[in-house]
Amino acid sequence: MTGIYSCDDHLDLRAVPRELWRSRLSSSDAERAPHVVERDGEMVWMCEDRVLGGSGNPRDSALLRSLSAIGRAGIDDESGFRAGTPELRLQDMDRDGLQASVIYGPLALGLPIHDPKLQSACYAAWNDWAIQEFNAVAPDRLCVLGFLPGHSGDAAAAELERCAELGHRGAVIDVFDIDVGDRAWDRLWAAAAATGLPISFHLKGGTSPKLSYQMGKWQSAAFAPSCRCSSTSRSPR
Repeated sequence: MTGIYSCDDHLDLRAVPRELWRSRLSSSDAERAPHVVERDGEMVWMCEDRVLGGSGNPRDSALLRSLSAIGRAGIDDESGFRAGTPELRLQDMDRDGLQASVIYGPLALGLPIHDPKLQSACYAAWNDWAIQEFNAVAPDRLCVLGFLPGHSGDAAAAELERCAELGHRGAVIDVFDIDVGDRAWDRLWAAAAATGLPISFHLKGGTSPKLSYQMGKWQSAAFAPSCRCSSTSRSPR
């Protein structure tokens, strides 16, 4: 079957199933991993004692629903989880005439987890959920990308290799967490070449202290895609 392939779709944190991490991590990790609590009458995601963002539609969500792509299409999404429900997402894809969708999860626009061990565990849990419970509903049409940890080139390479074994067809890394010109990340690029999995960066606003530029050196080529990511911002779906 041929058709339109949409290669920059999103699954924002608001639409992520609330038990995704708690149901997959040990009890000790689950307390610090992303989880949902009620705060000031709103349901919010917490991680490492920080608020990451909202979960589901906010209490006064009429304006938000009217501005979203789902709301503009006149589709009811009272709970706010339609985009994170694969069967409903497929209905929307059919409505839009899309054959397949490459989907960036919340890491694309920022999912800060500072503890390296916890970050690796949380990203691995996302990757398991994405392939086993989301993409598996329609493997030829749904492609939620895997998450790669940004604290170590070795950790990122190992998770990319695991993603390949799971059946993922690509992964995303937060380019603001790494210096792509640093030789310490060579193992990741080698793993990408060996597995054949593309690694994606995503645009977002701001700058990163990890980005470096060296005039006339090979690092300038590595800097270019990162610079593009930091200098261009876009609104989340």
